[in-house]
Amino acid sequence: MTLKVAPIFILCLLLGACAFKKDDGKGPSSATTNTDVIETIEKVSFTGELNDQNVKITFLEDEEPGLYQLEISWPADVPAMKVSLDGQPYQIVKTNRYSTATMYDTKVVVHLVALNKLGGESSAFSAELTSPKDLLIRQEKHLDQDSLLTANRMYFLDAGRIITNGFNLTLSAKKIIIGSPIDQNTSRMHPREAHILTTNPKSIATGIEFLKGSDIKIKAQKAVGHLRVAMVGFNGIDGKAGANGAPGKAGKKGRDGAIKDFTEYCVNDDGRPCRGASQIDCTSNPTNGEQGTPGSLGQQGESGSTGGNSGVLTAIIDDHTQFKLEVGQRRGLGGRGGAGGKGGPGGPGGAPGDNPFNKCRNAFAGPQGATGPDGKSGQDGKAGLLDDVITNVSNFSRYEIE
Repeated sequence: MTLKVAPIFILCLLLGACAFKKDDGKGPSSATTNTDVIETIEKVSFTGELNDQNVKITFLEDEEPGLYQLEISWPADVPAMKVSLDGQPYQIVKTNRYSTATMYDTKVVVHLVALNKLGGESSAFSAELTSPKDLLIRQEKHLDQDSLLTANRMYFLDAGRIITNGFNLTLSAKKIIIGSPIDQNTSRMHPREAHILTTNPKSIATGIEFLKGSDIKIKAQKAVGHLRVAMVGFNGIDGKAGANGAPGKAGKKGRDGAIKDFTEYCVNDDGRPCRGASQIDCTSNPTNGEQGTPGSLGQQGESGSTGGNSGVLTAIIDDHTQFKLEVGQRRGLGGRGGAGGKGGPGGPGGAPGDNPFNKCRNAFAGPQGATGPDGKSGQDGKAGLLDDVITNVSNFSRYEIE
């Protein structure tokens, strides 16, 4: 027969819990006294055929994290029942109840065969269902995207913690259980002690979208223990350094020297003109090259961004009588202003004027131009804001982390 227990399972979640008694009828099972029963069981007389009205399959929350008790019951007037789970060999049970432990979020295939008084098989029943989901947080869990975590029970165990890295987080559970008991100590927590941390205090935002902070929502029917949440804003993004100034232009070249050819003319014995000795003299010395122009002013550095906000926390717990919520907040520091750009180097001195035939006094290259002034540094950004904490938890503390 096809399973029709899903509606019953959902009804059970809505109606609450009821305790099962041991097979000897003396009271609830010691493994389930801590928890709720997932569905309500109503006895129906055996009509000769097993069905989803007279067979009840229930998961009971065990005290051990991640463990449930699978309870199967049937009408008391069934003489004996053959029970098989997940294809294992049948066990013959002569009471009207069978119980075994099972892990969370585990598929279970149930096969039942009712036996009559003579030991013959009279009716069969099959069902396939999955135990409730628990979330066991035992170590650091880093988010790399906005995340929704849902579970029947959610445990923060040992070193278990969630680091949001600036992403949004929603926790939704029937029950949230913190491994550590309620601590009445008033000393302020360090962020590394938090069960939920948005980011480490020295973290710098990798993009402006992270400056708004994480949005964390916690919703549960019941919570037990002491939950520490550190809402830490990212530090702002540092401004970029200003561009360096442009170099100056080269100085003008010096004026070239000038020479003149002084040649003596003569007359030969026969009266014809002749050319005598030639003499080249300097008529104008070359001049030195001019000084290069100064480099230009370095550009101003960019201002640092405003620091990140702490982010918003909303925690609504229906039953918080055994629960304490501690929230530490920290503003993100503003980004540092970018350094001003360096002044541009001065232009090279101009080349000396040419000295033709080395007949004039040598000239020299001009001096290099002055270095330009450095630009101003950008302004540091302002610190971020402390956002809202919205909660109905009565045992609640909130303070600013330095």
